[in-house]
Amino acid sequence: MIIYVLAIAAAVVGIGSFFKISDIQVTGNVIYSSQEILDVAEIAPGDNLFLINKRSIEESILEQRGFVDTVTIYRHLPDIVEINIRESQLLAYVELEGAYFIMNRKCEILSKTDAAGAAGHIEIAGVQPLSPRVGELLALGAAESAKEDYLADVMEMMLQKDIYKYVSRIDVSNISSLKFDYKGTLVVDLGKNEELARKFDMLESIIADLSENDRGTISLAKVGEGHFIPEQ
Repeated sequence: MIIYVLAIAAAVVGIGSFFKISDIQVTGNVIYSSQEILDVAEIAPGDNLFLINKRSIEESILEQRGFVDTVTIYRHLPDIVEINIRESQLLAYVELEGAYFIMNRKCEILSKTDAAGAAGHIEIAGVQPLSPRVGELLALGAAESAKEDYLADVMEMMLQKDIYKYVSRIDVSNISSLKFDYKGTLVVDLGKNEELARKFDMLESIIADLSENDRGTISLAKVGEGHFIPEQ
């Protein structure tokens, strides 16, 4: 037993003597500089590659850098640590009494601005926000909580499919028929919040068969079916 304990102690000492971190790389950052991430990362050159607390580092960055969505720590032998971050996309906005609140895909309000600052982001129509505040989730009240869930699910799919850049407006007025404007020429009717991944796959397929001059509505209201209805 004594020999076993001594062997473990020797192994720990050995690990502490080798694998000293010489380089810390920050990847995926745009909003924050690498130094701004490193300032709160609780890690420095000279620390041991295998003794760093990855969870503690990730939590520290998430808590102190509000525009960071996810953090992943990678160890690259023999002496490099990579901090890969995914920053929140300033994606859409809601307007209330002349103020514009910019949200990410999770409906977290990240910024308050004016009409000029909201330009280029997706307009969210059909919701009545309750006392929106930066740093908090969009609140619509208990009666409309399903709208918030649906909106977050749709924005997540738009990011995954990389089509958010072509969307100018999402209308959540009717929870059974969420619609959004695509490229200024198409209206997409998603119907209810069900099997969105399948619906967005079908959307991509339908769009691929359309020309730039086609105008109208793409109906995806019925799961498993998709129709393009030309503008009359």
